[in-house]
Amino acid sequence: AVSFHRDEPTDGVIGVGTYIPSLRLVVTANTDAIGTNLPRTLTVVFADKSSQRATLLKSNASTHLYTFEAGLPLPGGANSALATAEDIKQGQTVIA
Repeated sequence: AVSFHRDEPTDGVIGVGTYIPSLRLVVTANTDAIGTNLPRTLTVVFADKSSQRATLLKSNASTHLYTFEAGLPLPGGANSALATAEDIKQGQTVIA
């Protein structure tokens, strides 16, 4: 999990999300607590306490996707891959 901060990593947490290292992006679900008012750019703090600025890539009523500038050093993580429609069984939930 990662946390979102408006400017500095020491600012209060404005949201939480999931880091997908293989895609160099983070995703968060819009909830009543987070809402849909996250800023266009924010600071992402990773589990290892490192941080980087991220920019909104795509947003809709249920999710926000943030990406990082090419070349920025990012922490490693579990190698994630997106599930294909054929691999999803009835009742399973995925973030896409």
